[in-house]
Amino acid sequence: MATIEMTAHHLSTHYDAENAGRVQDVWFLARLATADEATALAASFPRSVRARAVGATVRLEIALRANGANGGVNETGLRRYATFRRVAAKLGPEVVYVPGNAVNAFRTAADFEAVAGIA
Repeated sequence: MATIEMTAHHLSTHYDAENAGRVQDVWFLARLATADEATALAASFPRSVRARAVGATVRLEIALRANGANGGVNETGLRRYATFRRVAAKLGPEVVYVPGNAVNAFRTAADFEAVAGIA
């Protein structure tokens, strides 16, 4: 089974000075040997998660940015994140945090989860 890489980002002062440091999004990426394996892995997740097979990879981007319409908490995004992590744990692939090269990437999964309010 493939390893799933996870990267999370926060809002930067350049993008949104008022909300800088708040959670923006989280990305997941799994690289598999074949497109068929990627399609099968993506299909293992509920449709609500929106995991997509793209060639021999499975990609998932979850927007977590809060706005005035959602009262400061993107509950739908947090549910998608929790569902993805729960199903991935049952399926068996290891989810590893990769900090990414972006200036606004969280350095660790613990940093991301603390800011996002995920226990």
